[in-house]
Amino acid sequence: MRPSSGGGQTSFRPPRKIDVADIALAPGYRIEPVATGLNMPTGVAFDGAGGIYVTESGYCYGEVWSTPKLLRIGCDGRKTVVATGGRNGPWNGVAYGNGSFYVAEGGVLEGGRILRTSRGGRKSVLIS
Repeated sequence: MRPSSGGGQTSFRPPRKIDVADIALAPGYRIEPVATGLNMPTGVAFDGAGGIYVTESGYCYGEVWSTPKLLRIGCDGRKTVVATGGRNGPWNGVAYGNGSFYVAEGGVLEGGRILRTSRGGRKSVLIS
């Protein structure tokens, strides 16, 4: 077998160029980039005020590992870390409800979990 270099074995020279013409849309719709430079994004949620939040998995199949994160994306595209995970990634998605974020943690090393995360970054395990 051929060894993996992670990330689908792709290669490119950063920064990746965004071309909205590469995305097929139905008539009457438009698309524009809101955030760039994300590292393995896996989910997006909107809080009650319309704020944008993204999970970065922290893991890409292969040998690429980083820290799972929940990020707030500002109006200017600036990223602010809300919460980080440990060695039990990947973080596979996020939802928002009742004032909290609910993050699906894949559990590669310690088993899957659902984490409740406050806006301040405090995490608690809901399901393990």
